[in-house]
Amino acid sequence: MRNNLRTYFFLVSILVLLSFSVLIWEYETTPTVSISSNYGIPYAEASSAIAGSKGLMINVSVVNSEAFRPTGGTIKIIETGQTANLSVGKGSLYAVYPLSPVYLNLTHIGVKGEVRGCFYGAPGDIYFFSICDLNLKININVSSVHLHNGALFINLSTSSPIPLIINAFYNVSLANDNTHTYVFNSIGQWNLGAKIPAGVHWQIFEFNPSALGSPSTWVYSSALSPRSLYTIYLPVSVTYVYPNEVVNRTLLLLEVLRG
Repeated sequence: MRNNLRTYFFLVSILVLLSFSVLIWEYETTPTVSISSNYGIPYAEASSAIAGSKGLMINVSVVNSEAFRPTGGTIKIIETGQTANLSVGKGSLYAVYPLSPVYLNLTHIGVKGEVRGCFYGAPGDIYFFSICDLNLKININVSSVHLHNGALFINLSTSSPIPLIINAFYNVSLANDNTHTYVFNSIGQWNLGAKIPAGVHWQIFEFNPSALGSPSTWVYSSALSPRSLYTIYLPVSVTYVYPNEVVNRTLLLLEVLRG
């Protein structure tokens, strides 16, 4: 009985030693893969969203692109559902969308898409999702006012990525803040229909009470004093001309200016 147990333990010990020997041999002979610190997998991201006269341009960058050559792709704006093809420029990827009134209420947009290309000569796609800052502004301001021979001249500045139409001004008034009195006051509508292209522009509008069809107007001064501050009250009807629709708005411009 004892001899059988000794034989059993002896055989088990031999098998255990053989198992360890096999494991050590496999560990020493298994090849290892070394990844250098400057190695990176290419990925894509939407780097910027810029609103201009040609529309909303979204630029896409491919990071670690040494081994990846982009050939095209598609991207989609989450908030609007608009989809566009990626164009390949000189070292850049971009897509252009028509402007929409929706973008005026957004400060960020989500962009997801696919960049198609070749990775080490073989076809490869990169899928991505990014969030971009969006700064789409339409600014209309009164730059200066001038009173001459009973007529009021208003210099209007506009900055817009889309064309505008200044349809009319209503109940225009100008008051002297120092004396708390009116200088110019009108009740009624001044029809204009002035078309202003996209970009930054300045345009002077003349309000002459003696003009045919002008509203009821009272002028209390012949000129403005350079020592006084004036407040202009200017309701204006504006049409925003988007590529696929027009939007009508009535704005109230209040500006404090020096004479």
